[in-house]
Amino acid sequence: MLKQKWYLIATVALAILLASTLTACSTSKKEKEVIAPDFTLQTTNGETITLSKLRGQPVMLIFWSINCASCKYQEPFLEEFYAKQTNKSLKLITVNAGDPLFAVEQHAASSNMTFPILLDTNRKVARDYGLPGVPVTVFVDSRGYITAYKIGPFQSREDIEKAVDSIWSLLTRTS
Repeated sequence: MLKQKWYLIATVALAILLASTLTACSTSKKEKEVIAPDFTLQTTNGETITLSKLRGQPVMLIFWSINCASCKYQEPFLEEFYAKQTNKSLKLITVNAGDPLFAVEQHAASSNMTFPILLDTNRKVARDYGLPGVPVTVFVDSRGYITAYKIGPFQSREDIEKAVDSIWSLLTRTS
């Protein structure tokens, strides 16, 4: 009985560890590349953003919600990364999944968020991406293909920088 409990705990811990790592998609031309589902959403400022219109530059999409503790945990790291981003060719966009505009605006103001926040109030975009929950980060290359994804929060600004640096050549490929 004790061995079974230990095995279960070890299995769950391993699953959590694997789920929280950056997963790069295959770069093999033999395997089918997956184009990022297109969407058009409004920001909290009323600006309309269409993903396909951002082709030509890599995009980092971060899906989150207000009541998600892991999402709140990574907010300061995202803000720091966004403010200190040396490579401005990477477009960082957050997508709030399911919260109403007034709640997102209040949360963004109290958390001092300055990065773009798109509103997916009915969670359609989150469903189109097949997200298991939030936070999830999806990296889209300059051609519009999903290059990598990360399930779970980033642990620091440096963690974000390492993730971006590790796949930068994939994000900026043109063919």
